[in-house]
Amino acid sequence: MSEQRVAAEDRQRWKATFDDLAARFDDYFAELLVRPGWWPGFESATGQALSRLREIGLASEAVLDDAWLRAAYRALQRWQAFRGARGGVPEGLFRQVVRRLGPPLRMIESSTIEEVGEDEIGQLFELFTALAPLKPTRAKWVVTSKTL
Repeated sequence: MSEQRVAAEDRQRWKATFDDLAARFDDYFAELLVRPGWWPGFESATGQALSRLREIGLASEAVLDDAWLRAAYRALQRWQAFRGARGGVPEGLFRQVVRRLGPPLRMIESSTIEEVGEDEIGQLFELFTALAPLKPTRAKWVVTSKTL
């Protein structure tokens, strides 16, 4: 499959949505905290992906790790992050796209969500657009945000 390019108008539309999400992140996250059972246990693929990420220590290295990639893909399937994609998203494509995130992740992985500034917002947006091939439709926010 050839690499898909993000059209300029899509990029502008995504940028506006992304800027809104970044500006209101605390409000969105606060909604999660009041939901019972929102943090996954180890028995779930999500919990396994999070545990493996903690073992590895760096997201830029996790994207190259087979165990993390397997658990993350299973978690995304469980969350139906690939819904709407005709035939789903094959694990091979997921791995190919996510493995490319290593260098851009290195630039921001020392930042915390509370410290993200203007420069990091731009870098974070680039990570979102790098994941665009995971969803061949216009609605890419679910798969990109959950993958990151």
